[in-house]
Amino acid sequence: MKKTHKALHFLTLGTIAIIAGCASGGRESNVRAAQQIQDTRTILDAVTPEVRQVEARLLISGENGHLSAVEMNNVRAFVGEYQRLGRGNIIVTYPQGTTQDGMAQNLVRELQRQIYANGVEFTNMGFGPYQAQADQISPIIVSFDRYEVRPVECTPWTQIDPRKTANNQATERFGCAQRANLAAMVVDPGDLIGDRREGVTDAQRPQVGIEALRKGELKQVSGAVSGGSN
Repeated sequence: MKKTHKALHFLTLGTIAIIAGCASGGRESNVRAAQQIQDTRTILDAVTPEVRQVEARLLISGENGHLSAVEMNNVRAFVGEYQRLGRGNIIVTYPQGTTQDGMAQNLVRELQRQIYANGVEFTNMGFGPYQAQADQISPIIVSFDRYEVRPVECTPWTQIDPRKTANNQATERFGCAQRANLAAMVVDPGDLIGDRREGVTDAQRPQVGIEALRKGELKQVSGAVSGGSN
């Protein structure tokens, strides 16, 4: 009877040891999996597109205190770019301290009217002088801040160790092509850093499309992309 109890005792201890070993192995496996996830995130962070703030500028010289036809077109295009990508106000900086100060003031007023006519409120404009050299013709500078993204450069495949794929480790290129494509295609680089807040959605608008689909009122389209224009 004592031998039976001893046998059961040793069996119980052995079972506990096996279970403990399995639990320990499971914990180590979880730790390795968590580390692999962390390594993957680190690699993804390494190829994040770099977004920086820059200043867009347009130089205006004028003709006898007025905008030329070419300059008016340039102002129109510049204001359009500001409305799409600009941050803050659009700033007009004019020269001061030259013999052409009166002509520059006339040009500034005309610029103000043109910028407003192209859709920018007066409250979103700023004006200020800069000290110019009296013996030189100095331009009026129209500017605004915007974001730009630097192209993502991926490590060439010829520099990647192929042995890493044997144990399912992420390479240095992991996710790089996706980030490079995103950086190249994004319209407003500020969106990559969450610079703009999302607008209020119209909950009723999707329902209009759903009802039209149910009634067969949606036009048939072909091709991978539709509804856009270049």
